[in-house]
Amino acid sequence: MFLKTLLRATTVLGLAASFALANADTYAVFYGINDYPESRDDNGKVVDVDLKGAVNDCNSIKVLLTEKYGVRPENVKTYFDKDANEKGFIEGLKWLIASAKAGDQVFFMYSGHGGQIPSQDPNEEDGKDEVIVLADNKLVTDNLFAELGKMLTDAGVSATFYFDSCFSGGMSRDAETRNKSLDIFRSKAHSRIAAAQTNAVKAIAKSKGAKAEKGDFAWLFAGQEDQPTKDISGLDGIEAHGLFTLFMSAVLSDHPDMTLEKAIETVVEVIAGVKDKEGKSRFSQKPRAEFSSMERAGKRLIPG
Repeated sequence: MFLKTLLRATTVLGLAASFALANADTYAVFYGINDYPESRDDNGKVVDVDLKGAVNDCNSIKVLLTEKYGVRPENVKTYFDKDANEKGFIEGLKWLIASAKAGDQVFFMYSGHGGQIPSQDPNEEDGKDEVIVLADNKLVTDNLFAELGKMLTDAGVSATFYFDSCFSGGMSRDAETRNKSLDIFRSKAHSRIAAAQTNAVKAIAKSKGAKAEKGDFAWLFAGQEDQPTKDISGLDGIEAHGLFTLFMSAVLSDHPDMTLEKAIETVVEVIAGVKDKEGKSRFSQKPRAEFSSMERAGKRLIPG
């Protein structure tokens, strides 16, 4: 009798777990910015700061998610160029966080300019905050994403944050490369995103409360914390892209079940293997990742 009861309970628990997995969803939001406001140097000369591959980066990963990982198109939102301003950024984040329930996965991607500004946190070792630059020159600091990541995982939601930008964390003589960074220490054109806006986003995340079973997280960065990253264009037959996403999308398109840890290692090796005509490494850029656990590192981009 005891054995039958145990088996029946195990079966029910198994069915419940399967039901929860089957009803888990993935929600994704993408911000890609090629077109930035006009910028001027110290002498007042106009400087072209536009990028060419940021929107393509987002589209490549979006296709990867929907075609290789089964993410439903209706669960994806994109904000490109002028739509990736403060208003669009907040709108997309609110939708992403509000949509996810415990057991779900959220995916956030940004491709565009990054930079560093003096930190307002006295505990920041290098005295700088890393920021992403929105289409209206509004700045979003790394602190917001750290807070959101903690709130989401505490609420039982798994989160993946993907940044193809500078300070996030070759191929032919005709190739054009451009740093995806802006010197915004002294710029008067840039300002932090309104605190009231970010507080509204954090309030949604906080309202989800804490769950006994926490979610996991993965952070994917195009380069090191102190490192510029590259926007690549001008290659025959290849669309403009961020260097990181150009290879990451190719690797995962061919091997969607590859673990994230292995995917990052592979992309690092590929980038280091791109040589100039003298046989020297063309790029110093070194992507990296952070994971909540080794278990998450051993899962694919969108766990299934």
